[in-house]
Amino acid sequence: MAKKRDDDNHPAGGISAAVLEEVRKLTQRQEAIEKSLVDLGQPASRSGHSPEQVLAAMNGKGTGSPAAIPKGTDGFWLDANRYLLGRRVRQKGVGMGPALKVMADIAQSRGATAEQLENQHGFLTPERYKSEGMKQPDGSVRKAALAEGSGVTGGYVVPPAFANQLLRLAIEIAFVRNLSTVLPMTSRTLTVPYLDVTTVQAAGTTPFLGGVLATWQPEAASINESEPTFRQMELTAWDLVFHTIASNQLLADNAVALDALLTQMFTEAIAWYSEFAFLRGTGAGNSMPLGILNAPATLSVTRNTATTFKLVDAASMMSKLLVSSWDNAVWVMHQSVLPQLIQMVDAGNRVVWLNAAPPSPSGAAANTLPMTMFGLPIYWTEKLPPLGTRGDVLLVDLSKYLIGDRMDLQIDVSAHVRFVQNQLVWRIVSRMDGRPWLNSFVTLADAVTQVSPFLALN
Repeated sequence: MAKKRDDDNHPAGGISAAVLEEVRKLTQRQEAIEKSLVDLGQPASRSGHSPEQVLAAMNGKGTGSPAAIPKGTDGFWLDANRYLLGRRVRQKGVGMGPALKVMADIAQSRGATAEQLENQHGFLTPERYKSEGMKQPDGSVRKAALAEGSGVTGGYVVPPAFANQLLRLAIEIAFVRNLSTVLPMTSRTLTVPYLDVTTVQAAGTTPFLGGVLATWQPEAASINESEPTFRQMELTAWDLVFHTIASNQLLADNAVALDALLTQMFTEAIAWYSEFAFLRGTGAGNSMPLGILNAPATLSVTRNTATTFKLVDAASMMSKLLVSSWDNAVWVMHQSVLPQLIQMVDAGNRVVWLNAAPPSPSGAAANTLPMTMFGLPIYWTEKLPPLGTRGDVLLVDLSKYLIGDRMDLQIDVSAHVRFVQNQLVWRIVSRMDGRPWLNSFVTLADAVTQVSPFLALN
């Protein structure tokens, strides 16, 4: 009579309780070893598989299909005859045991190397992991959260005792919102009525009265009817959002008050990206504000010479600026336009922007640059296209740009979303809209000349 094996009575397919217990112990050892892999730049696995599933896969039992075994929360998997932590091995028939042995040798400094893990068992070395380790087998990319272990994800802000400040470049000062007309929104949409000044009137009729026409009449003649025309526009609260993850260790150990720094940077980020939308946003079709450059109300002024900004261009833009905007308008320019201003000359080749004869012994180039043109302030911004592109120079009256605010900047912090990873999650939300209140440019009473409070050099 054949000897009965101990695993023949096991309901899971012939695996004894003793073997299962050994697998459980091996799993516990695996978790301990994985913690040491942090020093190697490897992520810890949290496969979520039971010992029965592990053993069945190692023995080639079950379906043998990776898709048939549940996938772990960190993107790891079981494959028939293989149990891997990072990715599929390139060699055939390599099991879990040899790989764990090398990991244990590395953790205990017994001469094994990360390169050995890569060559023999398919695990990425820290150097390769930096370049390709975030890419998953399905093509997705794993994004690292802020943590101390890597400098690029926050480790550089955990300095020695002598480093007590963080060096960072100052972002440009926000100006669009401060000069615009801001309207509070008590619901998701806000309807704003306005006088129709953009419909072209007959010659001799001003557009600024919305079409009201007064006529000279003889005695006892019937008076013609005339009333203004109104339009309305709608602001919609679009969501400007992002979130950030940082480890509690990083927050506790950094020397630059990282939580306060992050809060400041979140505020600056919302300001920068909202102003980018106010200048270059594409509107409701992309769930964002309608920027000045893409608005129908913006009048393009063709430059005299390609890829330049000359005095004649500035004069042309001033001539097309709405007269009522002359006191409120500002110049907005990309920084690459500055050399054009410094070298700007008139028809007699005389410098016109710099003071050629300053009230000092030094020459024009030794004095502070005048940040005005025709008495209007100049704002420099990286949010516009560079020199030679439409919109590298704007002349705008931002009081005619409406910004709808649905709510103040909201910064929420949660310790629960990634509680088991000991990480905090910030969520930043701002809801707003913006667009010029004119739906088009204005045609003056001569029925020919077009003007606007929004001009872009083309």
